[in-house]
Amino acid sequence: NRLQIEQLPNLPHQIANCSSVLIGKHWYILGGIKCPDSKTALSICWQLDLEQTENGWKQCPSIPGEGRMLSVAGNLNGDLILVSGVSLHDGKRKYLRDAYILNAENIWTQIRDLPKPVVAAPNPAWFDRHSSNLLIFGGDNGKLASKNLKEKHPGFSSDVLCYNPNENIW
Repeated sequence: NRLQIEQLPNLPHQIANCSSVLIGKHWYILGGIKCPDSKTALSICWQLDLEQTENGWKQCPSIPGEGRMLSVAGNLNGDLILVSGVSLHDGKRKYLRDAYILNAENIWTQIRDLPKPVVAAPNPAWFDRHSSNLLIFGGDNGKLASKNLKEKHPGFSSDVLCYNPNENIW
């Protein structure tokens, strides 16, 4: 019946627009940008062992493909999955559809591309233990990216994407 606060180790450097997921005792931080005017996105993957926080953040193998921000991370039955997001090329967004799994041996494997981007969707993605499928809710598919919608933004998609790892299909 009380709030308890524990100071965790600082990140190796500041970061924004990253993805995050807790898998077992490990907390992962992925991708993002160093500052608001960054011209490129990061390919970082940091891991913190919550049972040995005194060891600080460990750098895992970099995310394959392009650096990315606003991607979706998830716990795929013990493996880390990272999908979509946007890369930055001289500050301009490129919407991504690629997806990767990082297994317990710290090896990234590319899986089937998503049918459409799901940028800035809620994190982490939902793993349904009953069906063994991963669900991603909403997100920005990039179709309205070139429009000025500051006053009349219709909101993000209400679609749900489902990934079946046994068949490697979305």
